[in-house]
Amino acid sequence: MNTRFRAHLSFAVLAACLWPAAHAAAQTAVDEEPTVDPEKSFISTVAPGASAVRVGATTIERTAPNRYRFSGDVDIRSGDLRLQADEVEYNGDTQQCIARGNVVLKEGSSFLTGDRIEINLETRLSTIYSAQGELQPGLILEAERLEKIGENRYRIEKATLTSCTQPTPYWSFRIGRGTVELDGYAHLRNLSFRVGRMPILYTPYLLWPVKKDRVSGFLMPQVGYSARRGAVINTAYFWAPARNFDSTFYFDYFQKDGLGAGVETRWLPTQAGRLRFTGYYIDERIDDTITGEPEGDRYRFRLLTEQSFDHGWKLLADLNEVSDIDYYLDFERDPRIATTSTTSSRLDLSRAWSYYSLNIRGESIEQSLSAGEILTQERRPEIELRGRSRQLGSSPFFLAFQTSAATLDRDFSYERYDVFPEIRVPLRIAPWLKVTPEVSLRETYYTKQRDPSVSGTAIDDSLRRSLFRGGLEIIGPSFTRVWDTPGWGFSPRLKNVLEPRITYSYVIADIHGTAEEDVAILPPANTPFDDTLFVPRFDEVDVASGDINQVRYSLSSRWFALRSRAPVSSGLALPRRIPLPGLAPEPHTAEDVAALIPEPESDQEEVGVTGTAVEFATVTLSQIFNFNPSPLSRRFELREEVDSSSFSPVNLSIRVNPTAWHSMNVTARYNILRHTVEQTTISADLRSHPHILSLNWVLNNVSKNAQWDPNDPTSEPAKNRSQMSLLAGTSMFRQKLALAAELNWDIAASHIQNQRYRIGYNTQCCGFLLEYQNRDFVNSEEREIRFLINLKGVGKLFDMQQGMR
Repeated sequence: MNTRFRAHLSFAVLAACLWPAAHAAAQTAVDEEPTVDPEKSFISTVAPGASAVRVGATTIERTAPNRYRFSGDVDIRSGDLRLQADEVEYNGDTQQCIARGNVVLKEGSSFLTGDRIEINLETRLSTIYSAQGELQPGLILEAERLEKIGENRYRIEKATLTSCTQPTPYWSFRIGRGTVELDGYAHLRNLSFRVGRMPILYTPYLLWPVKKDRVSGFLMPQVGYSARRGAVINTAYFWAPARNFDSTFYFDYFQKDGLGAGVETRWLPTQAGRLRFTGYYIDERIDDTITGEPEGDRYRFRLLTEQSFDHGWKLLADLNEVSDIDYYLDFERDPRIATTSTTSSRLDLSRAWSYYSLNIRGESIEQSLSAGEILTQERRPEIELRGRSRQLGSSPFFLAFQTSAATLDRDFSYERYDVFPEIRVPLRIAPWLKVTPEVSLRETYYTKQRDPSVSGTAIDDSLRRSLFRGGLEIIGPSFTRVWDTPGWGFSPRLKNVLEPRITYSYVIADIHGTAEEDVAILPPANTPFDDTLFVPRFDEVDVASGDINQVRYSLSSRWFALRSRAPVSSGLALPRRIPLPGLAPEPHTAEDVAALIPEPESDQEEVGVTGTAVEFATVTLSQIFNFNPSPLSRRFELREEVDSSSFSPVNLSIRVNPTAWHSMNVTARYNILRHTVEQTTISADLRSHPHILSLNWVLNNVSKNAQWDPNDPTSEPAKNRSQMSLLAGTSMFRQKLALAAELNWDIAASHIQNQRYRIGYNTQCCGFLLEYQNRDFVNSEEREIRFLINLKGVGKLFDMQQGMR
């Protein structure tokens, strides 16, 4: 009896014994698996409830009791594990396999090949020799020996790790030995970083996070050079103990400047809440250019939080503290922050219910003036109650009000109490005509007066100001036209409304508590004495002036499109609100319970979302006619010999928002006395993946002798101003090459204040960035070149910055 006949006979007896198990397994096989030829298959289970071991092979040979040798296109499957080889020795008692020749092992998301593998099909522990493949998507490995020592832990020897798929990877880590824990860390020893085949960097040990999600660990250090600070080394540690919380700790070394340390903490306590804290401190050793002494302690701290509580309460806090205003210029890269002259902090606690809202505000603003002085403005605090327009019973009258009490400080400390009720009567004369008369009375009480003769001083007498306002608003006759545009992707329906509007305002101011004869100040030439000079000026409540008798008329063309809006859901299971201390939490609703369950993400719009008319374009022309003898058009031209006019400049406003990614706003003001456009602003934001263009342009064309403050004859004349900011970017070659430019240009002075150019190149596994920035502000000019290398799955490997100041 030849060997081939004995193998067939043994298999026939074994198949007859195992036919019930084979039949049950065949019934539960997945559809995509190939049909198993009973002449070339083997099925076994190690224990009740364990995964069945299913084997397909050209030859199946029994070498001992419950010992087998499979050869010829061997394919072994057990659960999500699949082993393929030319030859496999199998021990049915221990579930141990030894595979040789063209070995392929697939388990979960890992895919590995090798010359030889030893694996236990029950414990899944294995050893692969001459291993190649992916331990997880994006982590490509070659190793002389790869040993699986735990569920997600591997031991490697003489290995190469990379995320590049090229035959010769652009970058790789050559490793002597180490352990890798998927969704954890890789502890690597005797490691060298290579570009192509060339070693660039060596380290005896490296801790490398290999998690797909955020993971705690040291970030790649960054090196650089600055003419002001010398060599720079930046290191950081990222700590992520929870999905909704993380912190990054920064440790920096400056060759000429000393050591710096910082922290950035982010926390999402609820779905409707967030907290972010950033802080940085350095004991600067560089000498101050003015005093010649070391700068010393320099720091900046910011706490930003938004949170919703039970019973409708909301908290917003934005607290900032900086050692000196020049800190922004010396340490911030963003030109908008670097050029700021203001540091502000605010704390808002608010609640809205029915027709009312309560706001408790605290605020501190420090502004650096050109003379080196600091102007401080504080609310300590302000309590404000507002009532939005509400119909009084069944009458045609609607009442709205605003009242507040505040302790304020600007040059001096005082208290202010304000009451501002307003009654409106909206009348619909016709479907196309709306008339709304209104009256209001604003009573404001100040515990101190402003002394206009001495800047920044107060008169210790109280002051009461009364503002009576009467007004009439007429909207219409309005003309409407609707176009049906089926098949047009922009909107199936368009609507245009031509809307004229006339608003008449009459305001009388009555100020009590002033003593004009006690004030040693002469009014500006050709202007009457103004009692409002005694009013302390803090915000919009105080700048309201009296003796207004004017009418504003405008014509608007408004365009609407029919759009659909789908709600956006959050996938983080967090509570909606936080109970307030001392108050019982509100009962849970079905909405609250549903909010605790993460919703699946979907790019599809919900079925049944109804269309909404969205205003996407508006064009408005407006002008003011003033009945008072002091015309508005001459408000800022007190010293200029021109013909007076009771007509204000003509204002044009254009707003276009066709999509969420495209917008444009244009405003212009035409001076009818000088017959010139004296102010123009243009802002545009155009985004069409992968292109972006953002433009802001401001042009002020004022007269040579114009003054911005008509009550201050010593104010400096205003200057012509033409400034532009531009941000443009694009990518090409399937987004491999990216280009970007950013400019802040003072056109009137022919001076570029800030310019930044960036070019980036991205491959399948790495990216490069070259950036040049030149900041040229008053008393400060800094140029910087930056080169950055970013590795897929690793992050920043190299960040070289070289600057000159």
